[in-house]
Amino acid sequence: MEPQLFSAYPVRDEQSARLIRHFIRVVSQFFDFCDEQRHFARTVPERARSDVTLANAMMACAARHLSLTEGLDRTIADACYQKCLEAFIPAIATRVDDETMLAVTVILRFMEELEVPITGRDSQDHLMGTQAIVRTYEQHSDIQADTSGLLRAAKMAALRQDMYMSLTTQRPMMLTRRGMFPQTSEGMPEQWSDDEWANAAVGHCSDVLEYVFSVEQRSIDRYQILQAANEEWRLSKPASFAPYYVDHSPGSASPNLSFVADWHTMGSMYNLLASLLLKAHDPTLPRLGPSRRIAVASADEEIRKSTLAMAGIARSNPDTQSALLVASMAIAMFGDRLTAQAEQQAVDHVLEQTQAKCGWPTGAARQMLQTAWQCV
Repeated sequence: MEPQLFSAYPVRDEQSARLIRHFIRVVSQFFDFCDEQRHFARTVPERARSDVTLANAMMACAARHLSLTEGLDRTIADACYQKCLEAFIPAIATRVDDETMLAVTVILRFMEELEVPITGRDSQDHLMGTQAIVRTYEQHSDIQADTSGLLRAAKMAALRQDMYMSLTTQRPMMLTRRGMFPQTSEGMPEQWSDDEWANAAVGHCSDVLEYVFSVEQRSIDRYQILQAANEEWRLSKPASFAPYYVDHSPGSASPNLSFVADWHTMGSMYNLLASLLLKAHDPTLPRLGPSRRIAVASADEEIRKSTLAMAGIARSNPDTQSALLVASMAIAMFGDRLTAQAEQQAVDHVLEQTQAKCGWPTGAARQMLQTAWQCV
């Protein structure tokens, strides 16, 4: 049955209730993994009581996710999406500086991401809408100065979505941490909460992507600053970020590293991803001769270990499904460095689980890796 699309709670049909519940309990985790306040699980549903555009976006996204993971009739998601657009298109013209509209746009962008393989074609329609709204905030310092919790959470989601596109299409970042959060310190303040530490790792990774895929020549000085920041985060992070269980059994292709909370898991994942990118784009490596061959082999070995570590973290923390997504991004980019069959099978399983549990299409990435491994 097609859900009743509404402007206020309580809803009157079971299908709508199921979609709202699925968004709160499952889909919101893909936005809230570095947010102790869980704004997409708590604030967004409350805002949806009086905002039909946001309510329909929630249900459309939940329906699409359920269609990919549990076989829900796809036409339900399509109907929800059309209803959402009917309210969204006229609203975006007059509410471009509304934080609720930014939340709507990143939710719709997540739906787009679910439709596109990691290495596939992407229209990026809602990503461009997100960028337009974010730039409105950047241009108005009065809006920037009074950043609410939901606005900051939505902007972080927008930044991560742009990071995903930068990495998978190897294009420059369209959004930057400095532009979105000009008040953010480069240092590591002791008074930061754990989720702020995790977001610092995300922001650092965005800085690395900005450097790696910049159209300008990459300077060694900037590289060394980023390398130092990556190491500083690892050395300075609170003790709460240490895994509560570690197992490097010789028989396992990837380590088991279990963390207490989502933000501990994801902060570690983004720090590792940034480290991988820096190792793969090191301008200090020798350019010619035997020394280059030795240096490249050493870098590839470090990349191999870090990729397996990310796969292990994703496998060890099944309740943090976003870890599967970030691990899959790393595997798609760097999995070709793995030569042992057991290691290849381990990362292929992560890609398989990402599609099965998250609804994220990984078939194209798996096929490309299989082809690359056959060439080794």
